[in-house]
Amino acid sequence: MHTEINKMRSISEDISQYGFVRRVWLCMTRKLPPSLSHLDELNWEILIVTGDDVTDYFAIVCSGGKIIASTALIELHSSDVELATMLAHEVAHIMARHGVEMCTKNCVSSTLNQRSFSLTIYKCEFEADYIGLLLMAAAGYDPRQAPKFYEKMTMFDEPVKFPLLARFLDSHPSSKERAKAVARPEIMQEALILYKDARGRRGVE
Repeated sequence: MHTEINKMRSISEDISQYGFVRRVWLCMTRKLPPSLSHLDELNWEILIVTGDDVTDYFAIVCSGGKIIASTALIELHSSDVELATMLAHEVAHIMARHGVEMCTKNCVSSTLNQRSFSLTIYKCEFEADYIGLLLMAAAGYDPRQAPKFYEKMTMFDEPVKFPLLARFLDSHPSSKERAKAVARPEIMQEALILYKDARGRRGVE
């Protein structure tokens, strides 16, 4: 996998970015409740790849706990809570086994059309946003900041301005939709309960 990534983009050697990501990652995973201890069984690895083109604002997750993020995306989301939102979303994809779901749908239906495929991606992305929101909250990061993460990404929602992202935008929910979804009162209230519990475990009012 590393070789394939290298063919497309270079692995970043930015020590400060790796330090930033590692600090937030450790802070997030160490503060998770015991009920999520099974996540430690995965061989987690975070790779940062270079890129400053509009198509380089991305983060993806691979099976086995490999998370790949671009330098451009990390620079755009430079606060701890924004990075935690991004990492929690990627972890959520693994927790929900979205990779397996996508592969299964492709295998069992050779007639899967683009519309059906896009609907599956929509479902997976919204689900990962929801699980990620709860995950970051359970780790002690304020979930009320998560909508701002997606709002910042709305700058890429216009395919006319960013034609290179047209295929991505056709198959994924818009950042505006995602910001609105995670801000829904019933979802945010659920996340806030976890957030307050996490802060209570640390003895913070």
